Amino acid sequence: MNTGKPYHPINCDLHDLYEIAIMHGDTLKIMVEGERLPWQIQPTNVYVKEGAEYLQCNYQGKEHILRLDRIRIITDPKRRSSTERC
Repeated sequence: MNTGKPYHPINCDLHDLYEIAIMHGDTLKIMVEGERLPWQIQPTNVYVKEGAEYLQCNYQGKEHILRLDRIRIITDPKRRSSTERC
């Protein structure tokens, strides 16, 4: 999980978006740093470990853990068209 780069906290609104999606079982479309195509995910948990925040999610039938500051763009079709991280 450690990317070798220092963690940069994300905007509180984005953190809220993840938590709401988890509570409602919503899916989100995200761009992950280093990936070329967007991911359609179902977030399952947000947590802190060793001073960084992580998103646990399901993508293509597998569980993934993503550091929150490595997610570039989030699209939430039910609430907002798109939000970029700070």
